[in-house]
Amino acid sequence: MKRSSTQLRMALTAIAGAAAVCACGGGSDSSPSSPPAASVQGTVASGAAIANAALTATDVNGKTATATAGADGTYTLDVGQLSAPVVVVATDPQGRADPLVSVIATLPAAGASSTVNVTTLTTAIGDLLTASGNALDLTAPATLGANVQPAAVQKASGTLNSALADILQQNGLSASSFDAIATPFAANQTGADAVIDSVQLLRNGSGTTLVSNGSPAQGLALNNQTTAPAAPLAAPPVAANTLGFMSGLLKACLSAQVAQRGTNASCAAAFDSHYMDNGYTSVDDYVAAFQLATSVGASVGQPVTLQYFKDASNTQSALVRIPYTLTDGTQGSFVTTAHQLAAPITLPDGSTASWNLVGNQLKYDARTESRVTLRTFLDSFADSTGNPDVSHYDAGMSFVFNPQGPNASNVNAVQVTGPGLPTGGLFLFRSSACGTANYLAIPGTKPATLPPTSSLTVASDTNEYRWSWQTVAGAATTFTPPSKYFWDTSQLDPSSVPFYPQYTYELFDSSGNPLDSFTVTSATPVVSANLGATTPWATVGQDVVANFLTPGGSAAGAATTASVDWTPNADAPPLLGVAVLTLGKSTAGVDGVTSVPGGATSATVTAGVDSTGAQTCAGSQFLPLVDGNYRIVQLRAKNANGVRFFQNVTYRDGASAPNAS
Repeated sequence: MKRSSTQLRMALTAIAGAAAVCACGGGSDSSPSSPPAASVQGTVASGAAIANAALTATDVNGKTATATAGADGTYTLDVGQLSAPVVVVATDPQGRADPLVSVIATLPAAGASSTVNVTTLTTAIGDLLTASGNALDLTAPATLGANVQPAAVQKASGTLNSALADILQQNGLSASSFDAIATPFAANQTGADAVIDSVQLLRNGSGTTLVSNGSPAQGLALNNQTTAPAAPLAAPPVAANTLGFMSGLLKACLSAQVAQRGTNASCAAAFDSHYMDNGYTSVDDYVAAFQLATSVGASVGQPVTLQYFKDASNTQSALVRIPYTLTDGTQGSFVTTAHQLAAPITLPDGSTASWNLVGNQLKYDARTESRVTLRTFLDSFADSTGNPDVSHYDAGMSFVFNPQGPNASNVNAVQVTGPGLPTGGLFLFRSSACGTANYLAIPGTKPATLPPTSSLTVASDTNEYRWSWQTVAGAATTFTPPSKYFWDTSQLDPSSVPFYPQYTYELFDSSGNPLDSFTVTSATPVVSANLGATTPWATVGQDVVANFLTPGGSAAGAATTASVDWTPNADAPPLLGVAVLTLGKSTAGVDGVTSVPGGATSATVTAGVDSTGAQTCAGSQFLPLVDGNYRIVQLRAKNANGVRFFQNVTYRDGASAPNAS
């Protein structure tokens, strides 16, 4: 999906200034004036305007020019020194949107200007121009020159318009004349911007699909073999600006002190009186970050509607992701459900609204998320397959159930069934690893009796099911998955699973009696391991490797804390947290997790602290790096579609150390 940082950030070519010529004589001086440069301007938006977006234009010869967008997403770029065709890439400094792409098949003449928007729609056109369906491939000059020609761009634009015909018509635009690249617009949730708000580009590592939030099950795969669809994508059932008021309302809610939000008028207007997400009736409990002092005054982005649906009472509802940034720069987002009200309500500013946030109405703290992991091994010991540890990518789903959450005290085991899982599903249990008290884990070995008829605790500390894998380029041998309960035996085709799949969670007590069951909708697209291979990653510091991840290093002994530093990659998904995971062949695991603010390059991780910040086993220490143990330093990130990216840098000390794949 993303090219390497070197491709996205080519060095800016120096442009020589014209030398002034002095002609003396006849009592007058004259200097020839330089002709005005050609330029392009437009709007950078993925629905919401991308404030302060960084733009890089790369031409067919590899020459570049740069610009920065304003707060409203508009920009102007001097292209006078570039040669057509040109690709423009815009990156979001806040990481709320994936890189956006646009193309220029023909440059304006000297002194002239033309509109070149950089949006979700123009990125889709770029996707349609490539064999892979990844518009960022066009940053390679050879690919750019071969694929971005006027006729090809016109064809791609026509294919896109055919797919969007109903959505364009809904917003007063014509599929026969709309030009996503060249039509000026403002990011105000009307017209072209409303069309952008209505669609998403879902990238799974195997390709890119354009979907409408009116019906995500119907999508258009994008590449240079794509033709106009037989039927256009479904238009949303309500206007794109239906939830436009929510960003400001939530910002006003979060401006209140945490203790005062229960009586705050903006909070009361934003959240339904029956609001409940994952068993929590307060958003401050559902989103743990909102309990922090840095949440007071947090900024809130425009809600992204993932899909519209009718709930059990036939009320129009929407699954939405809402991004936020705390005052210390920490970024995050939460997924919730909005619904249409029977009658409008009056907001604190005197305006009215017909929607509010009601939550998913689940009684339990549970969720399902797509995940990609890069597992880098620093050792060469044999693993459980008898082969040396091999660095690889794997992808799958994380199935999260919090046994410390609401209504879960009697839960001993959870069975999860649904798309992509083996017959009979998966069972998760409480883990003996320190630092895992707030989630259940999938055991490495399938228990003989399911559901178990007695209390069961497992040594595993993972809730990640792995159904796709790929060896890292340059590895000496090919990765072979171990025979573990949390590994599938065959690779999953992501296209075989719906974009927002549903999974059934069935709960059991310690005697194996069923307690309850419910359905969880994943708000993330299913992805393949190849997504990891095409995504940039941060780099863990060499001092961490030498001191903490090398036997005999200065920090290789047992310790209550670990210092981790890294070099960020500006093109990688935003980093949200750091974890340290340790386990021994005969010693219970000790883990620790900490969140990190935006722009951070180091963190201290404390043993036994879970992802909520709670100390779950006081006095614990990370296991030493000695024979039979392993250590993992894990960087945690999340992209704009909510997919988690885990980067595990691992040292297994000895062949007897537990498998770390």
